[in-house]
Amino acid sequence: MLFYLIYVQPWASKKDNVLNIINEFILLIAFFSSLLMTLHEFSEGVIMGWGWVLIALAILSLLITWVILVPEVFKATCGWVNAFLKKKEAENNEDAIEQSKAKKSKCIRKRQGDSKA
Repeated sequence: MLFYLIYVQPWASKKDNVLNIINEFILLIAFFSSLLMTLHEFSEGVIMGWGWVLIALAILSLLITWVILVPEVFKATCGWVNAFLKKKEAENNEDAIEQSKAKKSKCIRKRQGDSKA
């Protein structure tokens, strides 16, 4: 899978490709270290140490993913909020223009009514 990610790079964003390559590499390290633990007999202290290494690798993978994805989510959320606010502002401007036109037409009809009298 790692070779596929490196060679094909299936995602459009380079950042996504690099993130997935790093995560696959960490997964590969965890797999081979686990395989090594099952093939040979080690003392309990070594097994516990490698267990903590596997936990550290999982945490490292999560931290790398969060460091990359949290700013992306923040940017996307800010973009959505800005688009929503611009849409509301445009709607409010349209409403204000319509109200202004309605007031002008009332004033014109009032003036026309005054001139007829």
